[in-house]
Amino acid sequence: MLNGVASTCLHQSCLTCLPGKTICTSCFDGYTLVSGNCIACLDHNAISCLSTNLNYSTACISKYSVETSNTNSGKNCLPCGNNCLKCDINGPGNCDSYQCMIGFVQLKGYINCTACFNSCAVCDTNNLNLCLNCGPSRYSDGQGSCLSCPYQC
Repeated sequence: MLNGVASTCLHQSCLTCLPGKTICTSCFDGYTLVSGNCIACLDHNAISCLSTNLNYSTACISKYSVETSNTNSGKNCLPCGNNCLKCDINGPGNCDSYQCMIGFVQLKGYINCTACFNSCAVCDTNNLNLCLNCGPSRYSDGQGSCLSCPYQC
């Protein structure tokens, strides 16, 4: 920002830059700052990577997590378990607590998501048949199941 007026950087990968518009001071996701330039991380699922090793991811996009094994050549962003929204704590192939997609739930003692029965948006963690939330265009029958609305509801 120069004299209170926002300026546009010359390089599309720069989030912010110095007043001359050619030297980047911060980068958009997927890039890292190297000597005033924004260089793309090699992993397309990375939000950020090391400036000294573009193949070493440090943060990942949603539904991905940095692999837990440590190698000198780098770390990749690997997918979370099926039907997960986040796996930053439990790592790739798993799900973080309460981070399942709609219609799925983490059963007690498990780190992956399981589908609810009866087309529930949210079901009980002890009973996949017991709907706690039916979601749009559905209603509870009062006994834990969800039914489609015959008319708009």
